[in-house]
Amino acid sequence: MGVDWNDPEVLSKSRRALILFAHAVVGLYTWEFIVTLDYDIALIRRKRKLNAGAVLYLFPRYSTAFAGIVLLRMCNAMTEDVNCRLWNHLLHVSGYVSNTFTSGLLYARVCALSGWNRCLIWGLGLAYITAWAVAIEGMLQSDAIYIQDYFLCQPIELYKHRMNLSYLFAFDLVCLICMMVCLLRMHRGTGGGIWMMLMQQGVVYFFSICSAYLFVVTCVIINRNDVLSLIAVIIAGLITTISATRMQHGLVDFAAQGTAITCGVFTSASLPTRAQHRVRSQRVQRSTIFLSLPTQMDGEGSLEVVNLEAI
Repeated sequence: MGVDWNDPEVLSKSRRALILFAHAVVGLYTWEFIVTLDYDIALIRRKRKLNAGAVLYLFPRYSTAFAGIVLLRMCNAMTEDVNCRLWNHLLHVSGYVSNTFTSGLLYARVCALSGWNRCLIWGLGLAYITAWAVAIEGMLQSDAIYIQDYFLCQPIELYKHRMNLSYLFAFDLVCLICMMVCLLRMHRGTGGGIWMMLMQQGVVYFFSICSAYLFVVTCVIINRNDVLSLIAVIIAGLITTISATRMQHGLVDFAAQGTAITCGVFTSASLPTRAQHRVRSQRVQRSTIFLSLPTQMDGEGSLEVVNLEAI
């Protein structure tokens, strides 16, 4: 005999699990937030440059922190006077903002690893703009009810978000595949350097975000009940945010160790002229962090460059 997931007893257990789970998740992310606070402090003290990569790093980080505060408020609504719909809108806005900026962080890495390929930039750029439209639509269709027995503001009708979540998952999946293809096309003669680090991060991030999104999309599509769907959404949001921000944090720390600076890909068959060298040197002075990867191709020396600032 199958389980009736909307049975009052099952819903009661699900709501208790949600409240306990929400407090545990907020505690976990608070610990994650504190142990990685050094990067934020460096930005405030201007030891690190506030660029596009830093903005894409900070938005999902603080949006998730705000979502955690809102979630705690919804799980501790002690009176019926609490405006559950307002708090639920705040939860969905912060959640979608976090997910969309996380996608932007991934999009920026694809652009950098592809050598700023125009087809990828424009194609994924249009898809990213659409992702924002999808996210805004998801923010507007959220609703919640007050459960007096548990002092809980419970979001309802989460199945309406399945198309929104599916699109964001598809966009991130395409970005991850493009990133992996770009990494595989890099020369592997660099040993355990930047290529290996990026490859390892790419694999970890690929499986983390795919597992999280598959889990939440499956739960929302199956729609056992709204409480279980919300738990799945919380898990996915936490995993994707931590994965993306730690990826960026690790990459910046790797770059800060100090490496050679260059600004092009040269081979013995295409060495720059003196005028070109002056122009490229000026570009180097205006840039911040580049990594040079010495490799060997067909007996010719070559230099492969990754712009770490933009990844």
